[in-house]
Amino acid sequence: MNEGKQKGFFAGMAILQIIGNIFCWFNINNYAKDYLKILKADLEAMGSEIVFELEKVFTLDFATNYVIFASGICAMIGVALLMLALNGNILKKKGLSIFLLILMILFTVNGLATKASFIGLFAVIFMKGEKTKKEKKESINKLEKLEVTKKDLLLSVLLVVVYFSQFFINVFSENVRIYAVIGYYLITFGLCLYVFRERYRRDFFFLKNDFINYIKYIFKMWGMMLLASLCTAFIVMALNGNMQSANQEALNGLPLWFMIPVACIWAPVVEEAIFRGVIRRFIPNNVLFVIVSAVLFGLLHTVGQEATLYLTIVQSLQYMAMGAVMAIAYVKSNNIMTNMGVHCIQNTFSTILLSIMK
Repeated sequence: MNEGKQKGFFAGMAILQIIGNIFCWFNINNYAKDYLKILKADLEAMGSEIVFELEKVFTLDFATNYVIFASGICAMIGVALLMLALNGNILKKKGLSIFLLILMILFTVNGLATKASFIGLFAVIFMKGEKTKKEKKESINKLEKLEVTKKDLLLSVLLVVVYFSQFFINVFSENVRIYAVIGYYLITFGLCLYVFRERYRRDFFFLKNDFINYIKYIFKMWGMMLLASLCTAFIVMALNGNMQSANQEALNGLPLWFMIPVACIWAPVVEEAIFRGVIRRFIPNNVLFVIVSAVLFGLLHTVGQEATLYLTIVQSLQYMAMGAVMAIAYVKSNNIMTNMGVHCIQNTFSTILLSIMK
């Protein structure tokens, strides 16, 4: 098996592991009950005097907490394996790969992730990597900043005003509202293409001419986003007891024919234009830009949707983490196509998961 096929095989394995473990979070009650049955069966098989005391500990709450914790850890292991696979390091770092796969097998409660891990473990043990000469690591070049004119700033302000007009759509009657929503999405999308037309033209030119390296960079940043998202999901769960935000619940209720174009095309273009493109025009400092971009991106997805201010802030943490990663991707490349690509992959991945779980 050549290096390209090896990357595809191990990347596919890691994606199955990630999907399997994230799926556990959306079916916590069922997995917790199944895990509790297994624990009780093991206790009965022990037949010792401590069984009675252990049964008091192994409650449904204990099983639920274990499923949440174990699935989160295993999903992060899956992300680590995905990054190793995309960089072609699964077989080059056999010891680390075997260690991570064994951890996955020991702790995951998802059957799909377990099967994928066993297959991956045998593959790592018996496969041999191709011996190649060490080459200098290739990476994308950071592009020069485009000059921002007064006209650009005025158009950016106009774009922001139009974007936030979404909060006034509810003033329309139900008969007119559907047309207002469609009009809003079309106008904001078209206005973004016009306001950033020069940047899109230039950035796409560099993406097209160095496609492979840009794709590697985009998937690398997506892996970082998944890791950041999973870590903050634990924090949200600890602070709130519920990982799913009102924004996610609203998306669950949308029909797929509407959700797919909005999440996978409109959001990556428009939201990246607003929260990365526009903000960058006004804030040249890298650190301040990342912070402001992340905070505003996080709050936009929760303000007006959660019941209290506390929930608004807590539920925004996961979006802030993702927004920070996309802002960093933009800072490092100065190519808006990179963060748009990360955003598109993340939303497509999430949409696929939601469609499977419906």
